[in-house]
Amino acid sequence: MVRKLGTGPYFATRNRGPSLNFLKFFLIVALAQSVTTLKVLDDPAGRLLAVVRDGKNVGSIVIPMAMPALTVEQGLRNILRHPNGNDLAIGFNSAQSSFVVVFLLQRDGSYLAVDVTRVEKVNIGAIGPFRAYKRTETTPTSWLERPQNDDSVQIQLQTHAWDLSGRRYTMNEPLIITRDGTPLWR
Repeated sequence: MVRKLGTGPYFATRNRGPSLNFLKFFLIVALAQSVTTLKVLDDPAGRLLAVVRDGKNVGSIVIPMAMPALTVEQGLRNILRHPNGNDLAIGFNSAQSSFVVVFLLQRDGSYLAVDVTRVEKVNIGAIGPFRAYKRTETTPTSWLERPQNDDSVQIQLQTHAWDLSGRRYTMNEPLIITRDGTPLWR
């Protein structure tokens, strides 16, 4: 069935613009996404990557000094939200290094930051640790389903590595992280 653009249950008839249902749906989605965000905050310890809810820092981690501000800005455009709407994952890749963090919602409403950057070394071990690489990039690509009664999350992390001749290698690692922040490496 072919449907004309701008028609359907969320749109008004006779091209009068969006229906009230569509506007309600849009407002709910916008409010849900604006309540919890990731921001960079200045702190005496350095730049913090923080989960901010209602203007308050509810969980943070120090961003490595080697991560340029432009790289952090670009990474903030690619936040991977868990289907549960609460947990977040983000990856930053510069010419020198990667930084991958998962933020897990805790029972008290705070967020636990888990640095899972080490998965890059695990992936390089699978790709071929005997090669020299001129660049590596690791990013979270998707959340994977876990059993309902399991108090953990699982995320797919992808590493791209370029050897000195420019050939690209790719490895995916499904990583389980318990709610207490323990990553279960292979």
